[in-house]
Amino acid sequence: MGIVLVVQAGEEHNLRGWLWSGTDDGNMVGQGTITTGVGWISINSLSGGGAVNYGVNIPDSDGSVTGYAWSENIGWIDFSGVQREGDNLTGWARFLSIKDAASLNNSGNWQGWIKLQGAAQDGSSYGVKINSDFTLSGYAWSDELGWIDFSRSNYAPKPQCSFYADPSTIISPQTATLFWQCEYAESCSISPDIGSVNNASGSQPVSPSTTTTYVLTCSNSNGSADWTAQITVLKSKIKEIAPE
Repeated sequence: MGIVLVVQAGEEHNLRGWLWSGTDDGNMVGQGTITTGVGWISINSLSGGGAVNYGVNIPDSDGSVTGYAWSENIGWIDFSGVQREGDNLTGWARFLSIKDAASLNNSGNWQGWIKLQGAAQDGSSYGVKINSDFTLSGYAWSDELGWIDFSRSNYAPKPQCSFYADPSTIISPQTATLFWQCEYAESCSISPDIGSVNNASGSQPVSPSTTTTYVLTCSNSNGSADWTAQITVLKSKIKEIAPE
């Protein structure tokens, strides 16, 4: 398919794997297989680019993709012009070294844009898609450097949970129950006083003596998130009266 792209990501950011931009020119005068193009591209600072902290993040729902990738051959790639729309990535990324050269009229008319979705010259559509198993598939296109293959990368969302108390108001010493249901969580805990709980779903009876806000914290390799549920505790108005 001509030139194609590859990005690596580490644990700090939710886009993982590799992109590749290159093509094999075959055996050239006995020199073996010659690879041309951008080559390997790192999506976060765990995989290259020196001590600078960088990475690419895809939102868990529709919204803007953020961050930078790094190529040893051509430098930084800015993803801030890319959007998530459903399970598709749309918009434009850009090679910043080409952008800077263009601003100085020194790029040979190159602009450095990478288009995430569009139509090829033969009329077929192309694009980058997030699959149901969170792998990415498809190609982006650079007019100057060719096809960009996302099929070796995957997106890992942070935990997503619902958490509530029923009832949310009790009269001491009544009992309420905490309920939670989570996706993509590797571990969960509830504070105060409860500790580790099932990372998929569960319930926990509680009998706080005063109004208490419980915090569900769940995490995976991409980070952690918190949810709260408050139980309001009312004091009983019934008074004990000693028999005469």
